[in-house]
Amino acid sequence: MPNLLRLAKEGSELAGVRAPSSWAPSSFASLLTGTGPWNHGLMQFQNTLAAEHVTVAESASSMGWHTALFSSDTRLSAARGLTQGFQVTEVVDPGLDAAGRLAQATHKLLEQAAHDGRSFLIVVVLADPLPPWPMPQAFEERPRAGSGLSGGESLEYLAGMGKSMTTQERQGLLALHDSGAKRADRALGSVLDSLKGLGLEHKTLVVATSLCGTFLGEDDFVGEGGSLAEAGIHVPFIARGPFVAPAREIQASRSLVSLAPSVLEFMGAATPQQVFDAPSFLLELRGVEAQDNQSVFGEMAFEPSIPSLHQRAVHERAVIAGGFKLIEPTGPGSVRLFDLVDDPAQSKDLAGSKPKIVERLGREFAGRRLQPRHAKL
Repeated sequence: MPNLLRLAKEGSELAGVRAPSSWAPSSFASLLTGTGPWNHGLMQFQNTLAAEHVTVAESASSMGWHTALFSSDTRLSAARGLTQGFQVTEVVDPGLDAAGRLAQATHKLLEQAAHDGRSFLIVVVLADPLPPWPMPQAFEERPRAGSGLSGGESLEYLAGMGKSMTTQERQGLLALHDSGAKRADRALGSVLDSLKGLGLEHKTLVVATSLCGTFLGEDDFVGEGGSLAEAGIHVPFIARGPFVAPAREIQASRSLVSLAPSVLEFMGAATPQQVFDAPSFLLELRGVEAQDNQSVFGEMAFEPSIPSLHQRAVHERAVIAGGFKLIEPTGPGSVRLFDLVDDPAQSKDLAGSKPKIVERLGREFAGRRLQPRHAKL
């Protein structure tokens, strides 16, 4: 991925970032508000982000900034309250040309912002290249011969592979995933070139991340929203911008929820009435030594809209602290504990052999900021 590598060389990478959910709409609400799913409440298809939650886009708009949301994920909609504060919203159909169309829309707004001399906040979301966005047959790169996949399999077929996937089928699935990732990387390159051409390269904070992970057979699942396992929540995070330390990698565990307060701090926004569920990490991006003493939380209470193989009910919460990860059911199920240092793939459950760690991490949930929803600024 040449453009991601370019961004990492020029900026800082947070290698330990976790999304608060493996379902994109819930994670996007956290990214916009700086609050976890346990606070903003958008955890199921029928949920919406309540109007009293202040989004980063609303803060930027109140400061006179251009704000825009360009997306190929139709779930990030006004009906779910996820466009609050964006003056411009454009949703394109997912498919082979989605990345290019999103990059073109971004370039046009950058031109307008450069002409007007106004600051801008642009959020670009390219839908995940695996089911259900878009259908698998849209991929430009077919799986290699012998992979067991043709590239035209149905969603149900791919999702049903979770428990019985062969090595060859997994390789084919990875090829499909990589195809979409390459298109996203080309779109990122187009945006970076636009910033450079318009003289905005050294004035702009650029963040490349993911709303959640994609299961490619891990946890016996294929797709998005399967659980709070690492495959679903451990996401890439690279930032470049004014005073951001170049070519720096930070290993400490951090939450994607921190992005909102970090961006607001970068903007110089006054947020006296806002309560965040994770602190800003802007100083760390600018070179201050990271302190690995933050607990990172996630929670899901997801029920599929239509029961199917590529959607399943998930009712659990997780906390990462001190190198361990505790996953605790909020419905039926058992507690699971993993050592992320020695077992990053979460293959060995230690809950039975380390009860004191289970008890200690379980107490962490009581320390989450369950604050009242804040009022509009």
